[in-house]
Amino acid sequence: MVTKVKEQSAPEAEVESGVEEHTSGAVAKNAGPPAIAGGQEIITGDDDFDWMKDAGAGLEHADKDSFAIPFLRVVQKMSPIVDEGNSAYNKDAKPGMFLNTVNGKLYDGKEGVVFLPVSYQRRFLCWGARGAEGASFKGEFMPEVIDDMLTRGEIKELDGRIYKPLPDGTIDPKRCDRYSDTRSFFIIQIEPDGGTTKALMALTSTQIKKAKKLCSMLDSAIINGVKPPSWLSVIKATTAPESNDQGSWSGVNFVAEGYLNNKGQYKAARDFYLSIESGEAKVDYAKVDDEGEAGSKGGF
Repeated sequence: MVTKVKEQSAPEAEVESGVEEHTSGAVAKNAGPPAIAGGQEIITGDDDFDWMKDAGAGLEHADKDSFAIPFLRVVQKMSPIVDEGNSAYNKDAKPGMFLNTVNGKLYDGKEGVVFLPVSYQRRFLCWGARGAEGASFKGEFMPEVIDDMLTRGEIKELDGRIYKPLPDGTIDPKRCDRYSDTRSFFIIQIEPDGGTTKALMALTSTQIKKAKKLCSMLDSAIINGVKPPSWLSVIKATTAPESNDQGSWSGVNFVAEGYLNNKGQYKAARDFYLSIESGEAKVDYAKVDDEGEAGSKGGF
């Protein structure tokens, strides 16, 4: 059932192609627990196999460092998963698909994925120059720290990118550490069966504009004069080819699908939000691997 609400718009924000305003329409459908696992029926109602009484058991001693938040990224034509010579190769993967980096699940980019945007973070990720000694992830920095470093001249901007200068003060993109502006959305992905999956979308480079517009869209949402939590909004992400004079890639587009009307999915999103705010849910940004921006200019 879809709950209809009287929607009152805040001052209209500019929306560019790829991000559309909220519309009261279809939202994720209610769904019970999955009926099968591994292709077999799950046994329930059997006293000798009453797994329900042990629900949640087995991971009591797992701490926040025992879990990995999956990245939901767009497969690019330079991604290892589409390279037949790479150990990560998957014959079913195609550029433009979405990939869950933990379970390896692939989603058609044209059909898209549906998610609840739970929280947003902006970080600058420092990467060593590719091919140079020490080329790796070197840490994350808050925007205000980057501003201070720029003011003091510890880092410099060149052609829209930020680098750490060489000892003589010059910048060589092939040798200098780079600070990549990264906009991340913690999300609850809604699976076709109604189940939920925690994930993170990290957008850089050409996709930063998409992140800004999604933030503006969420910020302008008003229901009966009240701004709802961001995860009440149901967002659909699809992919489409993009290009500039530096190359081509698969970019992401966001469309608002309406508002959530599912208690279980709402609770999953709120619980995820609380774990993020408490610091329990942390991202291993080293696993971003700078693939999107450095590999295909797609930046996602």
